[in-house]
Amino acid sequence: MSAHRITKKQLKSDSFITNTLKAWEYVRMHQNTMFVALVILTFVIAGVMWIGNARRQSREEARSLFGEALTYYMAGQSPAAGQRFEQVHERSGGTREGAYALYFMGKCALLERRNLEAIEAFDSYLQAGSDHGFFHDAAVAGKAAALENERRFTEAAELYLDLARHPETNAFNKKEYLQSAAGNFKKGRETVMAFEAMEELLDIVTGIEKRDLEIEMALLRE
Repeated sequence: MSAHRITKKQLKSDSFITNTLKAWEYVRMHQNTMFVALVILTFVIAGVMWIGNARRQSREEARSLFGEALTYYMAGQSPAAGQRFEQVHERSGGTREGAYALYFMGKCALLERRNLEAIEAFDSYLQAGSDHGFFHDAAVAGKAAALENERRFTEAAELYLDLARHPETNAFNKKEYLQSAAGNFKKGRETVMAFEAMEELLDIVTGIEKRDLEIEMALLRE
């Protein structure tokens, strides 16, 4: 019995030694390949970490520059603000700050009566999608104002009317949007559409405002 146990133990020992030697031999024979693989893996990990850190740093820089641009904008310094918003968009176009920068670029251009540039900026912001749609309605209204400045009254009126009927982010300005729609339709000699906008406005206004609107509508019928 003891001889049989010794034999099994010996077999196990021999198998362990054999496998250990085989593994050692494999490592020795492929050490260059394994070293190269280890180096590549190290570089990959380092690269991923570097990219992550670079993105975080870039995002922080964009936030800081965006805050600086807002400060200039709130102080009424639209040229300086516009330049910084443009830098934010160029550096971080895919971020929230980069998208919002487009909207404020449009606002700055509108304040400086650069209407075509304002329209382009507002369109670019609106095309950025709903992920950054906080200023959606304000951007549409800004585009309408720029169109009005360019005397493209019917286009402006249609945007205002659509905002009044289908707001996405701000339903509180319905009265103002309808008033702007009616006014622009009248300037564009679209009497029927102007009257239609006024009828919708009639359901909102009260008192003297409603009386004046009714008089205006009566004159428009003549």
